[in-house]
Amino acid sequence: MPTARPIIIVRILAVLLTAAFSCAAVADSPNTEPKPSWLGPMSMRFLDDTLLIMHQDARRLDWFSLTEQKVLDSVTLPDEPHFMLVDSGTFKAFISVGWVNGAVYEIDLNSKKIVRTWGGIHSPWALAKTSQKLYVGHRFHNDVLIIDLNSGNVEQKTIPVVREPTTMVLSPDEKTLYVGNALTAGPANSVNVATSISQISLQDNSVKEIPLVDGSNVIRGMTISQDGQWLLAVHNLSSHRTITTQLAGGWTSQNGLTIYNVTTGGAAATYLIDDSYLGAPNPWSVEFSPDGKLLAITVAGGREIQFFSVEALFKQVNRDTRNMTLLQPIYYDVGSFFNSAKRIRVPELIGPRALAMNDKYTVAAGYFSDNLAVFDRVVNPATDGDYKFPAKQFTSFEPRIVPLSSAPVLNAVRRGEILFHDGEASSESWHSCATCHPDARVDGMNWDLLNDGTGNHKSTKSMVLAHKTPPCMALGVRANAEAAVAAGFVHIHFMPRQQSDYNDVDEYLKALVPVPGPAIQPDGTLSESAKRGKRLFHSPKTGCASCHSGPYLTDLKMHDVGTEAHNDFGESEFDTPSLIEIHRTGPYLHDGRYTTLEDLLFKGLHGDLKGERLNQLTDQEKADLINYLLSL
Repeated sequence: MPTARPIIIVRILAVLLTAAFSCAAVADSPNTEPKPSWLGPMSMRFLDDTLLIMHQDARRLDWFSLTEQKVLDSVTLPDEPHFMLVDSGTFKAFISVGWVNGAVYEIDLNSKKIVRTWGGIHSPWALAKTSQKLYVGHRFHNDVLIIDLNSGNVEQKTIPVVREPTTMVLSPDEKTLYVGNALTAGPANSVNVATSISQISLQDNSVKEIPLVDGSNVIRGMTISQDGQWLLAVHNLSSHRTITTQLAGGWTSQNGLTIYNVTTGGAAATYLIDDSYLGAPNPWSVEFSPDGKLLAITVAGGREIQFFSVEALFKQVNRDTRNMTLLQPIYYDVGSFFNSAKRIRVPELIGPRALAMNDKYTVAAGYFSDNLAVFDRVVNPATDGDYKFPAKQFTSFEPRIVPLSSAPVLNAVRRGEILFHDGEASSESWHSCATCHPDARVDGMNWDLLNDGTGNHKSTKSMVLAHKTPPCMALGVRANAEAAVAAGFVHIHFMPRQQSDYNDVDEYLKALVPVPGPAIQPDGTLSESAKRGKRLFHSPKTGCASCHSGPYLTDLKMHDVGTEAHNDFGESEFDTPSLIEIHRTGPYLHDGRYTTLEDLLFKGLHGDLKGERLNQLTDQEKADLINYLLSL
């Protein structure tokens, strides 16, 4: 049976203060440091002994020879890439790129040219392909687009999923599509706060949700076994109901490998890939080797690769679950894999994300260090069985480090980005800043930070524009974002740093660029409906702009708009948040009680508790107002 979470008796120190980080759209002054130069390898696949590598920052697709350790060929990508799918059968690659006017490219791997483009797609992300159709995770639309590969047409009807579909895998028989949703779509103050995996039957496009255990979010990677029996996903597992007084033993944050038995169905089992005294923050990719004997996970926040013997792994799963149909998701605590997983720390590999495996190698790429860790596969394992870790039968644990380019030239923004994503910047490496603020935005959770007392959980805030919209935190307890960043390292990570490090993180957060919402048009202009909504927003008829004014749609003041809850202990005035990127900041209000803007405005009557204005709007005016907000 699953173990209980560690029971750790702590003394809450009244002097502890905590903070969430913040950010702004652009730096205030030009950066005078050396011109930045980096690749940012985000995705990899083997083509025989050549690696096909998609570089996010360089916006490039490389053919890289492991034997010669050099780039053989490249294709320039017109925009920032997000996801790469390689179809070995047709020798094509499909890559999603861009944000407002995004696109999906089909690349012929023989001619090394883009042969088809599907443009005008807002925030295309995860990809999966059958012989006839291409499925595209429509990230901020929270659905899946379908492209008919024969006609080249994008089908009108989409498949709704939970929230931010960022990874997908197809069953071997091509009958079922599994979609990993980054965030929960429910309220942050509900009984169970977790994302789920959307299981789509491709016969009729019907959707079933596979729930994950409470606290699960930010699914980065998924894979499925060659026989189609086991679906695996790696993700964060937040202890969001605890008071953030410590990190030891996974008190505040843990990291999970969820295993779903497709054959038996039911719910999923989650194992924690952390050890009792060392976290494995921000797991990113998970892959089976082609022979199905080895499993590997990249731990992006820990400069680490984890290896499992597949046979030993599923023996443990079958033993723990007795091959039952689970009625509800369960989890097995820290140290779940103490005797079977091998954790390999590779100090040279900063931010390992991309992972590729063939019969000869396991290769992980350092996103921030622009290099590879190459592990040799064991072709003829010994048979004496004298192994402490079963995975040693199938792979070497001693990697070779292969540079992809010259050493990256870093500036303050890049140094800050590295530190923001570095789990080793926290005590015992349990989490990074990006754990609660994926992409420097929100995790959809409420947290009980000590900066405003205890027992009054507050929802995670986005860091976009926070340096330009002081004060910080829902109750304004930090005077500005600079103070919040420094306090976060002291009271959230429990590892104070030198001021220059705080400055670097500030510069990274200031450089964040907001992404206009899904209702914006591909050319970046407002639709006619959104234009009407903008006029309505700024009119006395709604009164929205009385608080949400100025270039960042906030008056930088505290207001009592009747949202105090029973556990707010008399605090009734809350900071007016910026509405920029409001499509990414839900669930809404300081306690995350509303999941949609429609609920916030027309059920909660936000800012108009008597309904004297909002209740008078017609259905068309309501739709116009929402379209404007979802264009910001």
